[in-house]
Amino acid sequence: PLRTRRESQLAWPVSIFLRAGAAPATVALGTERGRYLTFDFLACRLYAMDARVEENKTMAGMIQRAHDEGMRQGRAEGIREGRADVLEQLLRRRFGPLAPAVTDRLHNGSAADLEVWTESLLDARTLDDVFDRSPLE
Repeated sequence: PLRTRRESQLAWPVSIFLRAGAAPATVALGTERGRYLTFDFLACRLYAMDARVEENKTMAGMIQRAHDEGMRQGRAEGIREGRADVLEQLLRRRFGPLAPAVTDRLHNGSAADLEVWTESLLDARTLDDVFDRSPLE
């Protein structure tokens, strides 16, 4: 009896070429009088894959390290900006409106500057006292 397409079993031959080099693109089954089946090969060059896999792992590691470093720097910058904002609020509350040069200095200061200025605020009598102990001066 004839089988329907759904009932037929399909088979895919697998050929493994152990040496690097040119592999045939197709293989034909048949006789001198004619072919009855032709297979096209899908090439997967295993000898080259190991290097690519390792290269991909290396690249993924480098990308992850760069991402992690970017995240670390982003967090550090966010913390520094937050400290500058809080110090600006405290200085406004204690000394009144701040000159643009003061706010620029606050927001361009390093984390070390902000730490010194914040500690100086506790004992400062004037705005100049806050910045007198700056490591930049």
